[in-house]
Amino acid sequence: MKSENYKTLDLFQSILHKEHLKPIGFKKKQRNFNRIVDDEITQVINLQMWQSAPNETEIPGLRPNLSGQFTINLGVYLPIVNSTLSDLPTPKFIAEYTCHIRTRLGELVNSQDEWYSIQPENNELIEELTGKGLDWFSNFSSYERILEYFESTGQLDFNTIGRSKLLAAIIHKHLNNEKKTEELLNSAFYENQGHPFQGYLKEQAERLGIKITSR
Repeated sequence: MKSENYKTLDLFQSILHKEHLKPIGFKKKQRNFNRIVDDEITQVINLQMWQSAPNETEIPGLRPNLSGQFTINLGVYLPIVNSTLSDLPTPKFIAEYTCHIRTRLGELVNSQDEWYSIQPENNELIEELTGKGLDWFSNFSSYERILEYFESTGQLDFNTIGRSKLLAAIIHKHLNNEKKTEELLNSAFYENQGHPFQGYLKEQAERLGIKITSR
């Protein structure tokens, strides 16, 4: 049996999809919304309810009571990265936690993680999502746009600098920019000297047919 909070979030989600997301191409499944853009890149919005651990109690200033609240996760799924790094096929519908670039709406609006009270209507939150949330997605509407974002920021959201360079290298390879692919992989490899990630980078370089040059 659904709780009242769950039913209220269902209503908010229905309004959000019907009035704001469906008209711009988002499809809905459970708590995820998917929109496919250029090169089968998928933009994902997820509504995540707070899940309390058994017997969890509030500790003021350390562990807040977020019961009855939810957050909004945003993600971008890159099929070319999936096919390069994994043998698994791209799912028909993308869950946010499988995305290669991720953030939360609160990080975009107020530079911090935020959880929201569950209400059937929340115009301010919807404005933030359809404003700064969709603006964020515009940076990742094509592989070329993703590379522009990487070049301007030096990093892809939710990724370390090394992994960001790996993802950018894979995209450059897809776009037939061999020189840039080699440059990024070599840079990431030597920046991760002595770290386990260095071995992983070497494996992926071999998979991409790129040689790590000696220094």
